[in-house]
Amino acid sequence: MVVKVAVTDSRRCAERAPWEEGTHEPDIAERARALEQQNQRLQLTVRHLKRLAYVDGLTGLGNRRFFDLTLSLEIRRACRSATPLALILCDVDHFKRFNDTFGHQYGDAVLCLLSEILCMGCRRAGDAAARYGGEEFALLLPGIGPAESLAVAERLRHAVERLPLQRGAVPGVTISIGVTSFHSTTPCLPSDVFRAADAALYQAKNSGRNCTKYQAIARGETRETDVERAAVAARVRDHLN
Repeated sequence: MVVKVAVTDSRRCAERAPWEEGTHEPDIAERARALEQQNQRLQLTVRHLKRLAYVDGLTGLGNRRFFDLTLSLEIRRACRSATPLALILCDVDHFKRFNDTFGHQYGDAVLCLLSEILCMGCRRAGDAAARYGGEEFALLLPGIGPAESLAVAERLRHAVERLPLQRGAVPGVTISIGVTSFHSTTPCLPSDVFRAADAALYQAKNSGRNCTKYQAIARGETRETDVERAAVAARVRDHLN
């Protein structure tokens, strides 16, 4: 009796073997498709995280990393196309006073509102706005020379000045602006461009704030080395992948 059962079970296993083999192939194909879909979702997640690494969490503008990368790219593009490039730096006047008086939540709300206004200055596809740090913002405007960049800066300054943010004895929000522009087929260091705009911003602060100043670029004796160019290229590849 036991032997008969064993033989019967063996026959059943032998009979099931072709059927089981026939079902393995669809299972493997299905698993392969599932793994491929999972891999695609993982790649999308990685790309999303890389993009988040270039975005300011409060305002949604580009962050410092985004600005450094974009400035290097735009300088190269401006040199290749022999077109101008303008950099505008904005700093909120007496911002610490707002935080100390009304709290950091109110200060954050002011920064978000300013970021929306600054985005108004980015009307073309190549324009870029970034929160450089704290209450300081930057705008990169390709194809814009000194006169046009100063006009853009003044429009932004007046737009901020008209904001109804005055509360009691505390005056409304104003910004000081520093502007520079670059127009050459010979590349210069991004630090040279930023240094000029920062110097102009410093002049605006020392001139009573709530004003716009322009500073021409004074090129340093240094030039980009192969190592610096390779580092920028690596950041570009990391940003695009």
